[in-house]
Amino acid sequence: MSKTDRIKTSSGFYVSQEAPIHSDNPVPTPSAPAPDILRCAYMELVVTDLQRSRDFYVDVLGLTVTTEDDEAIYLRSIEEFIHHNLVLRKGPVAAVAAFSYRVRSPEELDKAVAFYEELGCDVRRNPNGFVKGIGDSVRVVDPLGFPYEFFYDALHVERLAWRYDLYTPGALVRLDH
Repeated sequence: MSKTDRIKTSSGFYVSQEAPIHSDNPVPTPSAPAPDILRCAYMELVVTDLQRSRDFYVDVLGLTVTTEDDEAIYLRSIEEFIHHNLVLRKGPVAAVAAFSYRVRSPEELDKAVAFYEELGCDVRRNPNGFVKGIGDSVRVVDPLGFPYEFFYDALHVERLAWRYDLYTPGALVRLDH
């Protein structure tokens, strides 16, 4: 059987009419373009013991506290220039609250909304952001149940990369997500 007798699927695989792909729960390919992601910028974790988590991430891994309160701690690595790389939020069950991605422009947030709504996902937008230091944001739960956030605006903080007095041997310098 030659390639001309087969059909190329959207994922690049060839199938024949004798062996079509069937699915009880197909996830359609959206016609809306996906947002243009620059990088994974931070993660928000729900932790059951905020103080013990702080001790680990600050005292063992060497992350720097940007700000904290009774409910959350905002941390960053020594080379980070936005408000935080990691948010630890107190909660009853340990979980990932969001994998957060910085997008190329504010317009990309509209693309994220259109793309994920077309997939039938839970989509929420907050012009004030969901966490401190982050502006207009879109949070979605993808078809597999993973929580994602997309944002453009972020508060920039002092770059600590040249503050050699803060360096600790073995501390994390950057989080290459």
